Amino acid sequence: MPFGLPVNMLEYRRRLPHFHPDDAYIFLTWRLWGSLPRTTSAAAYAWVVMPNHVHTLFLPRVALPVITRWVKGSTARQANLALARTGQPFRQDESYDHWVRDEKQFIRIARYIEQNPVSAGLVRAAELWPWSSAGWQAKRPAPPLR
Repeated sequence: MPFGLPVNMLEYRRRLPHFHPDDAYIFLTWRLWGSLPRTTSAAAYAWVVMPNHVHTLFLPRVALPVITRWVKGSTARQANLALARTGQPFRQDESYDHWVRDEKQFIRIARYIEQNPVSAGLVRAAELWPWSSAGWQAKRPAPPLR
């Protein structure tokens, strides 16, 4: 059940406590190494890639640490290769995650994620940011192959 009280829940701590209920939507954010945290805080899954952080909202089907290790690790390797960097961290070690407790919160978080480029002053409308679910949904379908 995606909303409501968890039946089973993985918990671990680093600097922040992390709670991952089974079968619950998760709002996950991770940042580039050394970037400063922000001071401010759609019925489809949402995501956005910003210049110094990423937001996602999804229903994980495997343990969240497995997902974050794979996504953060593989994208950091590719970015470091593209930038010809070695031996330097690319992402901060820890991620922010929040268990979404109800549909109202789900909708609010999805809207927050897709409006993030607008709030940051990068575009005038969410659908103009191509690195987000809002931007991808706004694209017209590709022409048919002949």
